[in-house]
Amino acid sequence: MFLLASVGAVFFDNAIARTNEAERNLLQPSDLMKEKADVSSSRVSEDSAMILVDPRDNVFYSWEKRVNNMIMINVTVANMTRLFGLSLTLYFNNSLVTCTGFIENLFHSVTPPSSWDNIWQIKKKINSSNGYIEYACTYLDANRAFSDGYAPINITESEYLEGKLAAATLTFSITKMPPPNGHVGCPLHLTAVQPTDVAGNVILIDLVDGHYELISPTGDLNDDRIIDVYDAVLFAKAFGSIPTDSDWNPKSDLNSDDIVDIYDAILLALNFGNQTT
Repeated sequence: MFLLASVGAVFFDNAIARTNEAERNLLQPSDLMKEKADVSSSRVSEDSAMILVDPRDNVFYSWEKRVNNMIMINVTVANMTRLFGLSLTLYFNNSLVTCTGFIENLFHSVTPPSSWDNIWQIKKKINSSNGYIEYACTYLDANRAFSDGYAPINITESEYLEGKLAAATLTFSITKMPPPNGHVGCPLHLTAVQPTDVAGNVILIDLVDGHYELISPTGDLNDDRIIDVYDAVLFAKAFGSIPTDSDWNPKSDLNSDDIVDIYDAILLALNFGNQTT
């Protein structure tokens, strides 16, 4: 009981203080990344204990993703030893995306279903109106978790692929499209992150935030980084089409309204001769 009380006190006291601070200082979207993003899953170093958004860069084009389409990210633990409990908050811009799903993985993935009653899910909350999720989890009975061998105490390459394990999987629904020839995006920002050991001590880690971005097509239909007559030829072939037509080309739908028409032709003409990054 002493162990339970001490771990619980650490979680509650610190999580409440930091969450209150975060709620008073709601994040605003930062400037969008200017350079081409790395859309691969985040790689981790061999020795740094980390909590990271994975994939780090979630960059899509509007022909790939539309309003109500879903994206999924993990909040991942990497290269960590002595882990027994974890709490965190993740912020996003709820005018661009909204969180629709929240699956706890870290403790359920290593704990057999017969022992799920030993998981103490202190907090699992989606706050859609303010754009954040909260997570805090540990075990009710430490001795039981250790004796039965299912506590996620060491997350290293010797036990897990690439030395990382997802703590939570989040599903987001897209709520806003970018303007023609533009983009929208926001940070996926981790804060109030507290991994603790069995004694309630906070484990020192590095944090890696994530990024979401949705980009409108520019008119470079053949991906040669210049908008020219070759793109115009491809555009003409798709003119008048909608997504169910055989000649539909989503890259030709420059204003993302599900029809290739004169409005898209005007945008192509405005960009004609431009180079893309």
